[in-house]
Amino acid sequence: FNRGDETLKSEILKRCNSDEKGFLVTHYVQANNNEVEQVYFEGIRDIILQEISQAKDNIFVAVAWFTNHHFLDALCEKVKQGVSVEIIILNDYINNWIEGLDFQKFIDLGKEAGNSKFYFCGSDNIMHHKFCIIDSKILFNGSYNWTYYAEHRNFENCMLLKNKPTLINEFVEEFNRLKNR
Repeated sequence: FNRGDETLKSEILKRCNSDEKGFLVTHYVQANNNEVEQVYFEGIRDIILQEISQAKDNIFVAVAWFTNHHFLDALCEKVKQGVSVEIIILNDYINNWIEGLDFQKFIDLGKEAGNSKFYFCGSDNIMHHKFCIIDSKILFNGSYNWTYYAEHRNFENCMLLKNKPTLINEFVEEFNRLKNR
């Protein structure tokens, strides 16, 4: 390429949207000023809890491991407020041990209110996701499980995306696919 005809080289770089050294240059164009893309490496729990506290319609949670009572308490509170809440977690020792979270409390609240569902995913095909969708407008996705280790010991990441309907709908479809398995 470097030894090629300068006119042809210039045309190729232009067509590929590349800079003078041949590197692809991308330009992010924000289609909607309400869109948000943010990544977090610390304080993830508080950011997620803040968004959960503002939920009005629905919350879908698919996290492999869920041991942090702050999250369960926040979701139970939303159920009491009439928000539809659905949770999918892995059915394993970490999530389902005698000293673990009282998911029965969430299940009972959901039965009373008729607005929540709880799913254990079997261990034959491990559901390893870590995402949360709030009001079909907000998505959290990353490596962050809803555990104390994730919050205090591990190096984790979590992306927050708002008002990206096409992308968020893909996660809603995946959530529904998991529920139906």
